[in-house]
Amino acid sequence: MNLYSTIWRFIMILHFSIKGWPLLPAGCQQLNRHGHVTVEPSPLFLIGSNLTVYCRINKCELGDISLVLNNKPVAPGKRVNCTMMIFNLVNVRIPKSTVVCKLTMKIVDGKDLHGGLPPDKPENIICETTRSSDFTNCSWERGQETYLPTTYNVTVNSENGTQILSHQKQESEKITIPRAKIDENTKYQLIITAYNHFGASQSDPFILCVKDIVIPETPRLMHIEFGNDSTGAMLHWKSTESSDHLRSYVRLRTENGFWRAVEGTELSEGLIQMVGLRPLTEYEFQMRTCKSTSGLTYAKRPMSPSSRRSFCSEWSPSVRGRSPGKGLTAGVRYSISLYAVTTRGVSAPSSGLVYSKEQKPGSSPKRLYMKS
Repeated sequence: MNLYSTIWRFIMILHFSIKGWPLLPAGCQQLNRHGHVTVEPSPLFLIGSNLTVYCRINKCELGDISLVLNNKPVAPGKRVNCTMMIFNLVNVRIPKSTVVCKLTMKIVDGKDLHGGLPPDKPENIICETTRSSDFTNCSWERGQETYLPTTYNVTVNSENGTQILSHQKQESEKITIPRAKIDENTKYQLIITAYNHFGASQSDPFILCVKDIVIPETPRLMHIEFGNDSTGAMLHWKSTESSDHLRSYVRLRTENGFWRAVEGTELSEGLIQMVGLRPLTEYEFQMRTCKSTSGLTYAKRPMSPSSRRSFCSEWSPSVRGRSPGKGLTAGVRYSISLYAVTTRGVSAPSSGLVYSKEQKPGSSPKRLYMKS
């Protein structure tokens, strides 16, 4: 192998690595290969296709020619002559695989296989903006994974078909459109076309009119204040717009948990009372505001982008806090068991009674007395 071909091979391998493809494991054997592998119709294939792999060795040698797919032997193929064997791979559905041709225990050559799918039709297009924003944010659902680089071409056309703007996004489900590019009172058609190596798919036209997609400004949670009983809290929040025609909604989650919508009581503008919390628990809170015409039942729908359209703000940045412990009730006896933990194990419990003489819960640290 001359210097020029070595440099060119290095450039090609580096190119595919940057593009996100894994480096060919068998490529490490390129300098010592004893033949070559070809794949038909192509190493880049439509998932579910049948592939034919040709394994050729440089010269006739004793030994069996075999093929390994992802470190698993492939069924014996058809021998053409002393230097070539044909193998059939049926209904290949793994997106990224490696085939290695062997002569007995010696590696002949290898090839990476890359499977992919054509893109689905972009659906559920949503566009939103706020009164103070200089941009309109649009998102869509791109469907199933293609396993290939997929480009999304977004165009905005006037009603008479004149193209206002066009933008391409790689592997994305959202785009930001400057509001200065479009008139606030004019209706436009937004169309998204997805395409990759195996095909293209176009969305249904989305009617875009800025005045119809304005949502409330995103509120800001200032801080959280927990009550003395550890089961309640006050959320303090602000917004840059009047809350006269808005309703606030809160969600929370514990550490590594799922978001859960909770009911709160608005005591006044910028103050929400929360109840039903657990003591000694780390909480994360978010809130948003919705136009009051949307109603509570609307706000409780699954939180997909479409359910926020023109009704609710984005969720606020989170605030976190830990609820305090629950104190002992004054005048109540508590049974406490003590265990000794050593390298030999856990001892039998030693029990006793604890009596709280605290008469004013929450005023100072509680005094505990042990009675034998």
